[in-house]
Formats: sequence, structure tokens, C-alpha cells
Amino acid sequence: MPEPTTPTPFAQQTVSIACPDGVVRTVLNQQGRIWSQTQKVTVNIQPRNSASRTEADIQIIRPWEIKSFSTQSATIPPTIFDPSNPFLWSSLLPIVRDKILTWNRTVVAMPIIGESYVCVFRSDWLNDPNHQAAYSKKTGKALLPPETWEDYAQIAEYYAEAFKKPSLPSLPIQVDELDREFYSVASCFDRPARTDSTRNRSGEGDVSAAEQFSFHFHLDTLEPRINQPAFRDAVAWFQRIQPLRATASGEDSSEAFRNGTAVLALVSLEAVHRFSAPDSPIRERFDFVRLPGSTYYYEFTTQVKTELAQQVNRVPYLGAGGWLGVVRKDSAVSNAAFDLLAYLGNPNDAGPRILLTPEYGAGPYRSSQTDAMNRSFWEGYQLRKDVTAHLQEALRQMVPAGIINPVLRLRIQDEDQYRKALTDILPKVIQERLPAQPALDSVAKQWAAIAGKRPKEEFRQEIRTSLNLR
Repeated sequence: MPEPTTPTPFAQQTVSIACPDGVVRTVLNQQGRIWSQTQKVTVNIQPRNSASRTEADIQIIRPWEIKSFSTQSATIPPTIFDPSNPFLWSSLLPIVRDKILTWNRTVVAMPIIGESYVCVFRSDWLNDPNHQAAYSKKTGKALLPPETWEDYAQIAEYYAEAFKKPSLPSLPIQVDELDREFYSVASCFDRPARTDSTRNRSGEGDVSAAEQFSFHFHLDTLEPRINQPAFRDAVAWFQRIQPLRATASGEDSSEAFRNGTAVLALVSLEAVHRFSAPDSPIRERFDFVRLPGSTYYYEFTTQVKTELAQQVNRVPYLGAGGWLGVVRKDSAVSNAAFDLLAYLGNPNDAGPRILLTPEYGAGPYRSSQTDAMNRSFWEGYQLRKDVTAHLQEALRQMVPAGIINPVLRLRIQDEDQYRKALTDILPKVIQERLPAQPALDSVAKQWAAIAGKRPKEEFRQEIRTSLNLR
């Protein structure tokens, strides 16, 4: 007689998932199937639309969409937080655990794919002795991977002149990619990266929340800050490198790096597996470094530029990539739905498989995933050992330990309207080298009009809630 099968708590249930097309659907199809077979649960993956938004048990969302789903989403069961739970909640990166997955100080989402954003460069070109000598003669500096946005521009300028052709990928066409690249630069100009230790050393223990966390809007006055000097300088930086960019040939700006045109690029892991593919023209000719930073920032109150003599200021821009899962509040199978999401993030089960599959382009959301002792997580990209180590370090530095004031992508009501007001005008201003200040003043005026449609105190509370502030 066959041995009786062990009953599962969710057997014969059906869990429906509303999920966009693309890599995250592939993850759910491939990894969710294992959970489905083990638990004897039917998993039904649907397109994400207005109907599935109200009917599906699980919604797959971007981090910046969390507000619009928060009121209809169930809170995470207390069992997930239990130290004995194999999900190991406490090992999540603090920024993920305390902000990305949270709305109104309540955890309502679980991570599926972590975000990633790194600088990639042509190591064969930067290590060429002839280029090193010529670059040093031209700039007075050693030819090294870029530490600052100034370095990034100088290296691109050198190779554009040396090769008599563009040395950077095209300006991003996709608005989310343009948003991410622009704010990743602006954040380093806008405020100093703060840690508990630096605050204590400098006597800044009473720095206000407005000074630490204001970015898109001033937390006290609620005025848009998009026309402040940091954003103007970011536009100027983009205008400087625009002549060095390749002509757009499609929606994927990273293709110029893969085809051997570009010396530098800012990319997520979704692009990296194409660089290391067997048919890639640049296979084993590239390396990674953390995102550049700035040698100055603007003081919050006076907007006076503060120069840094021996330091690079890096303020991460986060919440602009990756995928989360939320469970519908009135789902009849919420326990099964949460079990599936916990399975996908289990650090001893599906979690490592997702990281090890380069086609998924999954970034880290646990500190252990970027620990130098756990380099195996990134070996699926088929890189040399030293390059794998550099990739892991770049990912670790994407969220430096101890940083208490990273910038979060705007995740409030009408965030798409605020984004559109900027990204509609930004390419024209950059490509035609139009004056930055009038353009940003116009965007600020549009933002104020959008915000002005709501009661002021309601808007104030939502901005603070989006940053997990009281």
C-alpha cells in the first residue's frame, strides 16, 4: 500500500495573484509552482488590472505603489515576526524592514525581488596603460573607477574624445529609469549622508526631521523642493554628459554598454546577466563599483554649498526598484497567501534560488546576502571571482550600514502626477541645454498645484507617513 501523504494546512485551496508581465511573473511561475505542489494549493496568476485589483488574493506591486494598496491590504501576521519563523524577519535590511515594507507604521508588504543599482565600467579600458597615462596627463588624476559624479563625467569625456564617439548609454527613455537616475545624482548634492555616529561626533543630535528627511517636499512648509540648487546641479550634470551619450535605439539604455559602445553605465541586475552571457561582446571585460557620490552638498536652511575635503557624500535613493507582495484584507485564503510570500523570501529555500538565477535580476534585501562570506549568492552571473566580489560590495554599499537618511522614491497619492510633471520636461531641458532654474520653477509650480488640491494637514501627514515618521 502507498504511504499516506502528509496533510498540508492549505490543501485544495486556490490562491490568486495579480501580477504584471515580466520577470516577476516568471519568478512566481517558476518558484511559486514548487510551493504549490508541496502545499497542494492551486496558484492562479492573473494580469494586474482593475478587476484583479479587487479580487486577487495577492497583489504584486512596486515599492512606490504601497500607499495606494495599503487600505485594502492585510497586515503581516505576527507569526512572521517570530524569531523562530524560518523567514527570519529580523535579518531584513533595516531600510527594507522599517520603511519599504511599511505604511503608516504598519508592515503591509513582503519582499519578493530586492532592488539593485550599481555602476558598471569597462575594466579593460580603464586598466589600459596607454589610457591611464593619457588620462593622467589630461586631468592630473589617476584613471580609476569613478568615486564621484565629477569623476564619472571626466572619464566619459576622456573616452569620447579618445574614441571619437559616444562613451555613455543614451538618456533613459523609460520614465521610471529616468526618475531613478536623476534622483540618484540629486540626492548626493541635496544633503549630507547621516549616521548615528556622525551626528554624535558633530554634535548634531537635535537635527530636525525636516532637515534630515525633506527631499521632494519640505516637511514643515510643504513647499516643493524640486527647484532647489541640488536639483539644478543635477540637471547641469546631465546636460554636461548629454553630448557623450549614444543615440537612443530602444527602451533599454544599458544596451549601449553591452554592445561595447559605453565605458560606464548605471544599471540594475536585470541588465548584468546580459553583459556576462556567452555571446556578449564585453564578457569578462567589465567590473563594478558602488554608485558615485558628491564632494559637496547644500546646507538645508541656507542652501549654501558645503565642500567636503576628504570625503565623498553618498545618499542612497531607494524604493525605486524591486517587487513586493501584499495580501488582500478580506481574502478568504490569507494564511495561504502569506505562507506563499514567506516561502518566496525564505532565506533557506526559494530566496537563495531567486538570487542565484541571473535572469531574475534580483537584488538583496537581507544583510546576509551581501556578506563577503556568502558570495555564492552572486555566482550565478558567471563572473570572475574578483568581479563577483566587486559586484557584491557595490550592492552592499547601495544601502550602507548605519545611514539614517536615505532618500525614498515618492510614494504618496498622485506620485505619478508629480513624476510626470518632471519627466515630461526633463529630457527636453537636458537635450537642448535649456536653463535649468526656470524649468524646475515650472515643475515646482505644478507640484504645488497638485498638492494644493488636498487639505494641507492631510497632505502633511501623508508625506510624513510615507517616510515612516509620526
